[in-house]
Amino acid sequence: MNLNKEERVHEVENSPKQWKLCRLKYIADVSISSVDRHEKQDERMVKICHYPEAYKHEYIDKKTILPFGTCTDLEFQKFALQKYDVLLTKDSETSNDIGVPSYISDSLDNTVFGYHLAAVRIFSRVCTAEYLFRYIQSSPVNSYFSISAKGITRYGLKKSLIQDMSVLLPKVREQKLISTYIRNSVKKIDGLVTRCQKKIELLKEQRKSLISQCVTKGLDPSVEMEDSGVEWIGEIPNHWNAVKLKYLTTHNDENLPNNTDVDYRFYYLQIGDVSYLEKVTVSEKTTFGDSPASARRIVKYGDVIVSTVRINLRSITIIPRINNLICSTAFCVLRSNQRLLVPKFLEYSVGSDLFVNLAITKSTGVAYPTISARELVEIEIAVPPIGEQEQIAEYLDSKIEQYNKLIALEAKRIGLLEEYRQSLISSAVTGKIRITEDMI
Repeated sequence: MNLNKEERVHEVENSPKQWKLCRLKYIADVSISSVDRHEKQDERMVKICHYPEAYKHEYIDKKTILPFGTCTDLEFQKFALQKYDVLLTKDSETSNDIGVPSYISDSLDNTVFGYHLAAVRIFSRVCTAEYLFRYIQSSPVNSYFSISAKGITRYGLKKSLIQDMSVLLPKVREQKLISTYIRNSVKKIDGLVTRCQKKIELLKEQRKSLISQCVTKGLDPSVEMEDSGVEWIGEIPNHWNAVKLKYLTTHNDENLPNNTDVDYRFYYLQIGDVSYLEKVTVSEKTTFGDSPASARRIVKYGDVIVSTVRINLRSITIIPRINNLICSTAFCVLRSNQRLLVPKFLEYSVGSDLFVNLAITKSTGVAYPTISARELVEIEIAVPPIGEQEQIAEYLDSKIEQYNKLIALEAKRIGLLEEYRQSLISSAVTGKIRITEDMI
């Protein structure tokens, strides 16, 4: 490896023999894009690799779907992507998402990179682009970017901080071995992650199917069935009834009045805090004076809340034992008549695929489809006797717990695989494991 004085390279203590360390600015150019998402008629039409595409794809090639946009001729000259460029996420809402790299592995026609991204283009023969891409993925660089990123509500990297990043350089031949080894190993690891993800999706589908089956057909497969008279429900046991929610529950019974004491403190539930069949996430207490205007619905233990906005996301749950809990007006709060309807059975019924799919068809709007509370309670559910509701709820509680444990196990496997993936990349590019040809 021929390294001149201008590159200011020095040997690194405890690194493999002949590996060197230098600043990125001595081997590559860094550019920050000004290309935004606004389309202007007097500008040229181009493909743009924006932040989401760069964040989601490790390798960007001709098959990668990129959106169209516009840029000036000068911007095209400065920010057109070339094969072997390495992109970095320069800005983000969290420091953990700063400095995430993607590698341009193909020549891309008429394509630029967008705002909030930086491009690194190597000009020195002492470093290969794919090796640099993998090096930027390593834990030491992750830590450097995370610590260096500045901001409060949004984090960002200055060009100078990227340029000052240290790069550990083995000989080019070894860099190529390392890159090939990582590429092959990561492909195997990612294959295992995909298998785990598919298993999780299968378990979730089985879980949803079980719930729909139980809340419309019951637990006894030998029971005599009859038509419910409701298309979405179909046949139900002949001793069940199909009943509209409004005859089984009340909705939105209690709300905080506008003259509530500004110092009144409570826990506030928003749509993002609720996920079907998951634990409710409760944030720190807030005061009425500091809360948004949507913090109005009073909820109590046993109430079932259903998001009326984008119900397909299933922000649906039964309320646990938490005092001073207020939820957003984006929820419909269902309070069951417990002589007619077991709250837990209600939660399973309104969270079932059959119920949610029907509610979706009754929603209006495009970006944020919404169903009114009044229309929601007009939907009919299948209602067995109280004792049978309790049996079904207990059975589903047990089965859902089993499914959740299997899902959590697969999620843990994914986490371990991702940790191993990160460790393997870091170890390879820092020389903790030496890559030889027989390992490829």
